[in-house]
Amino acid sequence: MKRLFPAILLGMALNLGAANPPSGQFEQIYARGTNQFATAHFLKPAEPKDADIFFKLAPLLVHETTGAQPATDVFGALSISNGLLGLEYSGPTVYTAADQVEIGAKHLNRFTYLWCYSLEKEGAGKAPMQGVRITTAQDGHPVIWEILALESGARLIFVARSLEAKAQAQFGKAEPGRQYSIERGLKESPEVVVARVIEDGPVPMGPILYLNMGSRAVTTLVCRCMPAQAKSLLSTSTFALQDLPGAGVDVLLDLAREKTQAKTAFWPGQKDQRSLEKILRVPKDF
Repeated sequence: MKRLFPAILLGMALNLGAANPPSGQFEQIYARGTNQFATAHFLKPAEPKDADIFFKLAPLLVHETTGAQPATDVFGALSISNGLLGLEYSGPTVYTAADQVEIGAKHLNRFTYLWCYSLEKEGAGKAPMQGVRITTAQDGHPVIWEILALESGARLIFVARSLEAKAQAQFGKAEPGRQYSIERGLKESPEVVVARVIEDGPVPMGPILYLNMGSRAVTTLVCRCMPAQAKSLLSTSTFALQDLPGAGVDVLLDLAREKTQAKTAFWPGQKDQRSLEKILRVPKDF
């Protein structure tokens, strides 16, 4: 089951620490969780011959658009030509990784999905890449979703309703200034916000991510069993799920480091600076 993440992308996260969001920012993050997109472009993974766990848990992406035109700000596939790293926009590609995380005495499976919009330094508040990391419970159902990048610098997390219920049973009501019991106090985890509780699906499945047109930020994340939050889908396309080959990894790493200065909340292959147990009130029976 374990899949090694292509090392080319590891160099694209130069700053793993995100700045603390300004006071009052969390209210906006909570509020936009129920926002509706007027029009959007829908992307889903191309179905492989053999549907593995990466396909089953892959996110569905809803990109906000305006007017009557489909989204033009799409992500691409990394490539190298004549020693230069670039993006090809003919085929959107999402890169995958798998590892495990230890929480309490349990080793839980974790799946990461990343995609890249640009290799150039973007303007303030615009993410050149985006992604989601999914932690599953021992029964295989997703229970924690971590978002790669947010324009405010906050570490954005979504949790399953079943997990929030366990946290509430153990810890009681939410801390002051927080919305959910699983969130630690503002002094303990000032950069972390659980934006929404997600309904538990009947079977393990990938989430639906809604992405802001300007910043590429994830405005909300929902289970496929929850109501849609886009009034009209102007177009639909597919993306490939892919690992990159390992040849020439060192060269690709150096090129990737030169091309982007993305701030990210996590990165495959890198040890977490602050584990889930340190940033959330994870219940004992998780």
